[in-house]
Amino acid sequence: MADDNNMSINNIRTEAYAAYVNKDTIRSHSTSGGLFTLLAERTISAGGVVYGAAFDEDLHVVHTPVRSLDELDRLRRAKYAPSRMGNTFAEVKALLEQGTPVLFSGTPCQVAGLHHYLKLDAPTLESMKSSEGMEELSAASEQMCTDEKVKSHKSDNEVGAISINWDRDKLILMDLVCHGVPTEKAWESYLKFRQQEDQQETLASEVNFRSKSTGWGQYSVSMKYPSGYEYSCKSHYDSYMIAFVGNMILRPACNKCQFKGVERCSDFTLGDFWGVWDLKPEMNDDKGISTVLVHSEKGKRIWQELCKKVISEPLTLEESYHLNPSMIEASAVHPMRDELLSRIETEGFAPVEAEAAKIRKERMEHDAAVEKANRSLIRRVKRKVKRILYS
Repeated sequence: MADDNNMSINNIRTEAYAAYVNKDTIRSHSTSGGLFTLLAERTISAGGVVYGAAFDEDLHVVHTPVRSLDELDRLRRAKYAPSRMGNTFAEVKALLEQGTPVLFSGTPCQVAGLHHYLKLDAPTLESMKSSEGMEELSAASEQMCTDEKVKSHKSDNEVGAISINWDRDKLILMDLVCHGVPTEKAWESYLKFRQQEDQQETLASEVNFRSKSTGWGQYSVSMKYPSGYEYSCKSHYDSYMIAFVGNMILRPACNKCQFKGVERCSDFTLGDFWGVWDLKPEMNDDKGISTVLVHSEKGKRIWQELCKKVISEPLTLEESYHLNPSMIEASAVHPMRDELLSRIETEGFAPVEAEAAKIRKERMEHDAAVEKANRSLIRRVKRKVKRILYS
């Protein structure tokens, strides 16, 4: 159940909303409803720093600080690849000690890791030691923080995070509804695979996993190359997305994630409101709707500020994950995951592509059959309308 894994230390009931920013220019550049942008703009306007996932020049995903609105677009949109944390935790702590506001956004395990590093959650995480929670936190930190420099400073970081001598209201924690994180090797091998398939001399220079060029509900993956060539494919046909959503290339730690549930140590949780067409059809314009969970009193105060800039409707907690079970459940282990991850090391993306191709073929055949049936239905309706009009 959603409440079985309660990480909240706030002792308040989480509130849930369906929401989107009432500014289309923000929504069009966002994964779903644009709420992250509002939180980020608020922080930057207060002289603060926003940490989130950005692509570097080699298309590695790196947790990156942003201090101006001009830089903010780097942190928008989902990145379905592991984010290198570097010295982020230590940097956040130093900024807070200087009195600088910080918005930290990341996966639930990253946010829980920072929460633990800053010693904000000692009572709650202490109780998790009897479960796999602390094991998962260590695994997440070890796999997310791959920088050797970070590993060499690990003991210093642990010692340095004992006392709290900063204003807790200066820190906003925002996590995501997370399906899981692919391995970095899977992502790197896919980039090389796409380069070969697209017959390009270099790797792609830009990636958008959640292009709304085909709508929010049936979003596309797009890649741009220095040559000007652009690859674009609906996500349910793209090999990487088939493998990602199908759990073929997820990190092993993700399949036993202990950071699920609707009660969390963050102030906000953001995700796609899949199921809006069933529960709130009047809100669905296919431009992106977010699920927003507000977990803390601080979060509720901020949400009241943001409400002036959003269209929102309250949800029950059950409605918030109606068609997005990643909110409350870890992804299942794919039976071929271990084999595929092992083969990627020596064979590149080819083994994954072979499995994805089978699924893509089935989907294309199904979609073609549906389209044919729809065309036939339209023809029949037109004929019937003509008979009625001219009889």
